This record gives sequence, structure tokens and C-alpha cells, in this order.
Amino acid sequence: LLAKKSPNRRANRFLGFLLFSFSMSITHFLFVRTGAYHEFPDLLQTSFPFLFLFGPLFYFYVLLLTDRTHILRWRDLLHGLPFLIFILARLPFYTLPHAEKLAYLASIDKGEVGTSELVVSFVQILQLSCYLVAAHLVLRAYENRIRTVRSSIEQITLRLLQTGILMFV
Repeated sequence: LLAKKSPNRRANRFLGFLLFSFSMSITHFLFVRTGAYHEFPDLLQTSFPFLFLFGPLFYFYVLLLTDRTHILRWRDLLHGLPFLIFILARLPFYTLPHAEKLAYLASIDKGEVGTSELVVSFVQILQLSCYLVAAHLVLRAYENRIRTVRSSIEQITLRLLQTGILMFV
């Protein structure tokens, strides 16, 4: 998706980065299930920032898929700010010694969840919800634009994108 030359190359890049972000997030669950965090505590919370990319990447994928002439601007990089802010906010945690990270992991294993984790989860869900609404509005506008010249391929694309939104929800 990142290297393939196609008419939707820009949209495919966003889809590729979205799938990469999904993969990074899935590794968290793999590490929890296998106990790998106990052996590699430096990897704790390294997948969490990627959750902040789901919404923007999906939104830009939908936007570029429905409007190939859309011009991305430098200010569009602002959509990545929550990702960067989270990383910067967690830098003190990332630099902790192994022993402290393992102690944190032990508290999580006991079911102790801090307030900051709950706030971050809430913000992530809120952010993703806003982007899903925005993607839905882009799809609705696209559907109105092509209503008179709709083809079966465009109908399939619309259905797939609407299904993608429902899967996120």
C-alpha cells in the first residue's frame, strides 16, 4: 500500500499507515498475553500513541479516496499532535529504569488502573469518534456528488467505507 503505484496512491499510503498503527496496537495485546512485557519492559506503552493515529489516518484515507484532487497542507500535520503530545508526556515513563517499569506492570497485573490511563482512554475514544463522524460526513457529501453518475464500483467503495466506519464504532 505504501509503495504500490495506483490512481489512489495517496489514499493507499494513509491506509498503509493506518494498518501499521493497527499492527502496533495489536502487539500490545500480544505482549500482554505472552508476558513478553516482563522480559522487555522498555516496550511498555510504546504502542499506545498509535491509538491517536487511527482517527486522523482513517479520515484522510476517506477524504483522499473520495476526492483525489484534495491538496494536503502543512496544517494537516496538526492532526498528528495528540500522537506527539502523548509521546512527549510519556517520555519520563519511557526513560524509567527496568525495575520501575516492572513495578508499574505488576500494579497493572493486579488490576490497578491509574486515573491518567482512564483519561487517555477517554480522550482516545472521543477523538476517534469525532474523526468517524467527520469521515461519515465526507462520505455523505461524496455520495451526494456522485448520486447522478453513480457506478457500481463507486457503490462498492461507499459500502466498504461505511462498513469501515461501523467496524470502528
